[in-house]
Amino acid sequence: VCTPRGGLPEVAGPAALYTEPDPAALAGAIRTLAQDPARRAALAAAGRHRAAEFGTARATAALSVLRGRLVNRTAISVTYDPGP
Repeated sequence: VCTPRGGLPEVAGPAALYTEPDPAALAGAIRTLAQDPARRAALAAAGRHRAAEFGTARATAALSVLRGRLVNRTAISVTYDPGP
């Protein structure tokens, strides 16, 4: 459960139940998941998949490409591609 504010949507992606940032809405979202085991399980699985997209191997590869471009002084386009 998180709010669609700041960097949270970028990090959580499709692995979160989004709600407005007020206590009643957050409580309602938590209640929704507490009463829906299938949805809870689906979001948990999506969360594990999403977390794998931020692993060190992928970050290291992206930094290596960036370093190579800096060393070679080629154009740099900073985008994040989590891949498949």
